[in-house]
Amino acid sequence: MIIKTILLSLSLITSVAFSKDLETPLKSNEIKPIYNHQLTGDYPTIPLKEFTHFNNSIKSFIQVNFDTKDNAYPTEISFEQLYKSNSFISFSVDYNTSNATERYFSKYYTVNLQNKKEITLSDYLKLKNSPEKALNNALNNFIKPCQSTKKLNFEYCSDMTVQSLLENNDSSVLNIKNNSGFFIKNNDVIGIGFNSNKFTTTFIYNIKKQKISID
Repeated sequence: MIIKTILLSLSLITSVAFSKDLETPLKSNEIKPIYNHQLTGDYPTIPLKEFTHFNNSIKSFIQVNFDTKDNAYPTEISFEQLYKSNSFISFSVDYNTSNATERYFSKYYTVNLQNKKEITLSDYLKLKNSPEKALNNALNNFIKPCQSTKKLNFEYCSDMTVQSLLENNDSSVLNIKNNSGFFIKNNDVIGIGFNSNKFTTTFIYNIKKQKISID
């Protein structure tokens, strides 16, 4: 009995200590390019050793996409924390690159702080008992007026990120499996990113109401 009590106490102490560690904000790391010396800015990491593998994946993303001998374009990277709870943290890695034209993108990350891994949109929807089909339908019903040849008065259709996405989409239908990342906005609302050749278009989805809006 005494041993069980001691083990339980140690477990609670560890849990509390870990919870306090999770309150630590994202750490900012200066980018030190190897090949592309026009690459500047900072990238985030979660400052706990349990997240080493995930942190390395962010660093690898930057190196592979922006710091190569064949990709020596001016590129600026920054990040923003978008959500945090005891279970999840969401943030964006934002980057703009200049190659004849300016391009602006955001790569969204959502991390499960309990298992120390990035969680996919599909898996998060399962946790919320929300069918992917409902999101797919809501998304495509939202953009349908923008694809019409009729003059429909939907202000969001004139959004340049929406226009770019529709112009560069190979299909008239958007598939959520082609998302470029998602973030949690609050307990009932998430954001989903889709990349075109110039921008990231961010849609906001209310899980309970199954409604889409534009960020």
